[in-house]
Amino acid sequence: MDQQTLVQKVRGLWDLYEPIYQEFTPYPLYFEVRSVEFLLLTLRLRQQFPTLHWNHVLEVGCGCGFSLQLWNLLADEVSGVDQPGVIPTAEKLAARHPENRERVHLFGGAGEDLSMLAGQRFDLVVTQYAFEHFQSMERALEQIHGVLAPGGCAVHVLPNITDRHAWHIIYRTETSWWRRLRESWRRRGKKATLMNPFTYTPPHDPTRGDFEGEHANY
Repeated sequence: MDQQTLVQKVRGLWDLYEPIYQEFTPYPLYFEVRSVEFLLLTLRLRQQFPTLHWNHVLEVGCGCGFSLQLWNLLADEVSGVDQPGVIPTAEKLAARHPENRERVHLFGGAGEDLSMLAGQRFDLVVTQYAFEHFQSMERALEQIHGVLAPGGCAVHVLPNITDRHAWHIIYRTETSWWRRLRESWRRRGKKATLMNPFTYTPPHDPTRGDFEGEHANY
């Protein structure tokens, strides 16, 4: 698939979910950010995989399942693993695409134990902002290596500590406590705000940080 066609298809999914984001995530910009990050990542992957197509893609830490729909544009089958409490949301999102439902497989579990995938092999395994949540990075890498098909590739997207940390500091320094409180109330709700009232920083805020730096780091 050429990049222009891919951008159009990704934008279609982004436009579909952005107005109803609250059904799947508390973050208003989640679908926008994940769409842009996906396109940046595919630009980098195209250098190694010109056809940008895989037989079976696995995402460890699939969250609400939106990324699986993005990878579904480039794969025959996609599978996602995340904590059991997250999987119902991913099932709900997958159900909105009945034409692709048989190609999307969801499993409850952790990156350190992929035994539910025994016997399956994947030519691309992806983690996005997942490794910082694993109990054991070494164990997760062993498990991912164990499900890779011969010649398969694993891609891990991690927070850029320098860029992210820099804009976190700027946000916390330049944004008044009452504005942080207001934004927390709006984005996270009353309960989460009262638990940690004045320290809120928005996650993966695309309006901050160095976009060119982020792009280069991909």
